[in-house]
Amino acid sequence: MWQGLDRRWLDAASQAFPEGYERAWEETVQEVEELLSSARASLESGALSAPSAFLETHGLTRTKTRGSGTLCAVAAMYLAARSASSPERGVGVPARQEGADTDTLASMTAGLLGAGLGQEWLGSYGRSVQDAPLLNALAENLLRPVPEPLTPPSPDEAGQARSRFLDELDAAGIGTGLLLPDRREARVVSRGTLMAGNWSAYRTRLTTVDGQNLFLIRGVRRVETGDDVHDVPGAEAPADIENRSPVQPRLQGAYLPVTDIGRVNEALTALGMTTSRRGKDWVSYENLVIRQWYRKERATDVPGAQLRVAIPDVLAAWKRLRGMGFDGAVQRDGGAFWLQIDPYLIVSVNNAEPPAG
Repeated sequence: MWQGLDRRWLDAASQAFPEGYERAWEETVQEVEELLSSARASLESGALSAPSAFLETHGLTRTKTRGSGTLCAVAAMYLAARSASSPERGVGVPARQEGADTDTLASMTAGLLGAGLGQEWLGSYGRSVQDAPLLNALAENLLRPVPEPLTPPSPDEAGQARSRFLDELDAAGIGTGLLLPDRREARVVSRGTLMAGNWSAYRTRLTTVDGQNLFLIRGVRRVETGDDVHDVPGAEAPADIENRSPVQPRLQGAYLPVTDIGRVNEALTALGMTTSRRGKDWVSYENLVIRQWYRKERATDVPGAQLRVAIPDVLAAWKRLRGMGFDGAVQRDGGAFWLQIDPYLIVSVNNAEPPAG
């Protein structure tokens, strides 16, 4: 691969280093070898060594050296090798290490652990992390041929696209579709007001067609005591205005057992739901996981569940699902219906009320 590169890169690299590129390369190789020897010695010490001590000793917590590429690469290898039996800890240590380049170090360590151990150890975190389906898709796309790149816009075109987008964003309501400056389509999911001290702003959440969530802060204003909210030209709100709300508990997900996962998947697909991940005997819809229950008949010790879904075209979905042989009933003059899609699972569409029992 190296031989196939344009030789001009070596000339440019040589000019960038006072003593030449080859000298810099040799010094880097020597540095990495020494770091790897130290990491191996620490690993061989077992419980007598601590990850935090290794990071501190090798400058991973010092401002001038913590962002070093060689240091971070070797430290990530060290942490991944040390925590193969407990990968959650392997990611948690660098993420919480005071003074370290935490996001870089934790992401590199997690990448190595994922490459070596797969993703099952992530458990519910792998499904509940923001934009999980998009992250999975991006990772899978790395293994595919690179499509033809888009032609980048000119500076004027980029400026016009940003201005158009911001104008449309300010006027958009819930459910409005928007074209992002990078040419992706998105939809407004929610809008709300943020407050921090005497500053006010509104935050808009967008969801793109490929599954990314974007949170945009606009309309920063200063609120005077006893006065209405008014704009302050050129003023800037505190940088952490969007981070001052208290941390709230959140539901990470739920598991539902079913007797025929294939049949349930067909029904939910007919309702317009898309899977984010699947395994040998399970399939997930964002934070909801449907798992195959290996019994032919419904077990009396496992309660049935009711899944509530909101969809726009109720009658079309009802006809589709009835044609697939599911039993249920239409309610509220065709505006809602319920279906028994599995002995364990009833789907209630648009707040339909299935019969009790």
